Amino acid sequence: MEDQSADKYNEVIFDLVTKDIECTYRLFEFRGVLYRHNLMVLAQEDVKFVSQKYILSRWSKRILGKHTLIRASYNTKKDEQTIHRYDLLCKKFYDIAEFACQSERGTKFLCSQLDLL
Repeated sequence: MEDQSADKYNEVIFDLVTKDIECTYRLFEFRGVLYRHNLMVLAQEDVKFVSQKYILSRWSKRILGKHTLIRASYNTKKDEQTIHRYDLLCKKFYDIAEFACQSERGTKFLCSQLDLL
């Protein structure tokens, strides 16, 4: 049986001066997490500290305002259900956004429909 999993490659762009990093996945912009391919480049470039823009306030235990939708050991069962629904919606929105961004027309259409919501 032939292996049907394909190797996935992510293009990572690293600015030596500003130490900014971005990748074709754009998951930091979408989910707020630097994924391993980004971290590997930072390690390869011997970056000891990341820019403050990569440290999101929602990661702080001292966050004020509404709760965040991130799994944590202190979440209640009610929180877990909300987090599960949030994750499900994010996955669906991600698939839609990935499709819509293939064209300017698709992007504008999706944005206009989201604005109507």
